[in-house]
Amino acid sequence: MIKTIGEETKEQPQEKLRKTKAELELQKWAAKKTTESLNFIITEIQKFSQAVDGAYDSILFTDLKGNTTYINDSFVKAFGYSKQEIDIVNISKLAKNPADAKNIFAAVIKKGFWKGEIISITKNGQNFPTILSVTTIRDQKGLAIGTMGIVRDITYEKEVDRAKTEFVSLASHELRTPLTGINWLTEMLGKGDLGKLNAKQKETIEVIAHSAKQMTELIGTLLNVSRLELGTFSINPKPVALNKITDEILQELRPTIIKKEIIIKNDYPDKLPLMNADPILLKIVCQNLLSDAVNYAFPKTIVTVKINKDNNNLLFTVTNQGIGIAKEEQSKIFTKLFRGSNAQLFVTGGTGLGLYISKLIIDASGGKIWFDSELNKQTNFYISLPLKGMATRSGGKVLETSDNKI
Repeated sequence: MIKTIGEETKEQPQEKLRKTKAELELQKWAAKKTTESLNFIITEIQKFSQAVDGAYDSILFTDLKGNTTYINDSFVKAFGYSKQEIDIVNISKLAKNPADAKNIFAAVIKKGFWKGEIISITKNGQNFPTILSVTTIRDQKGLAIGTMGIVRDITYEKEVDRAKTEFVSLASHELRTPLTGINWLTEMLGKGDLGKLNAKQKETIEVIAHSAKQMTELIGTLLNVSRLELGTFSINPKPVALNKITDEILQELRPTIIKKEIIIKNDYPDKLPLMNADPILLKIVCQNLLSDAVNYAFPKTIVTVKINKDNNNLLFTVTNQGIGIAKEEQSKIFTKLFRGSNAQLFVTGGTGLGLYISKLIIDASGGKIWFDSELNKQTNFYISLPLKGMATRSGGKVLETSDNKI
């Protein structure tokens, strides 16, 4: 049926009224849902706030400029800022070295996550050691909008570690005195100064002497660890040739090299620059890397030692073809007392302290140490040391090497 203009006009108000009612119902429904959503969000925020405020660790949120937007109760207690002062707190005020905080913040915005140890500082200027974990907060489009940081005070852990280290140092010193007597007496017995010995007695004395020597070396290693951890060691730089130190160590390792039929390849430049370094510290590091390379290499393989100048650094590389380091264990390789599961089977002896000591020395010398490894194929260890040399450190004790006992 065809509608007239008059009929159309009469129906328009009714149609508009129907649409208006529908829109009002839709708006009411939307308003109800919005209210429910807001109430849900508020409830979740309250739950989150209660959980975060009750957390033991300090938690803070920041914007992209590093200004805090939220701090929990533990943060208030640890750093001394009140929640009313949140607007004046920037991450640069929370680290002893503001540059460290800015570098960490920049790394987090770029990579999404950072975790490490840092010296934090309170509102009144008190320093304390912390473990900091920072994560980037992103919106639905994946754009960074801020960060969340978790700060854990490790002052107590540091004090416990220091007490343990001091105990090890004291115990090692006390053990050294009777061991010196044992070494002296076994040497006299071995020479026949206290009477002639038969073959069986000589063999027994040799076993005792060997065990005493191993114990003496272990005590020396423990003393090195304690001095490095406590900072009671000296650095006495002088011009040294890294290639000469390397050759001396390889000569000491000659019996093992010959026994395993290992081929040593030296890759040194004709004119290697001298570096201003502590020869004792440098030898300890090189001894650890070269002895590991030889001990964990497969028989009849090649161990390559390479030294070259890399910009303003001297790069020392040791490569062996051997058991390698399992991927899941590589993050622990520089930790104290750690030995790889395959290393324990391949070489039964070992303390798990060599690489730990090496890293402490390299870190204290302003250098870098790292590695890459493929299980049962090849391992490369790298040391980069600044050509300008090590900074002098006085007032401490000299560390020990195989030919330097104090």
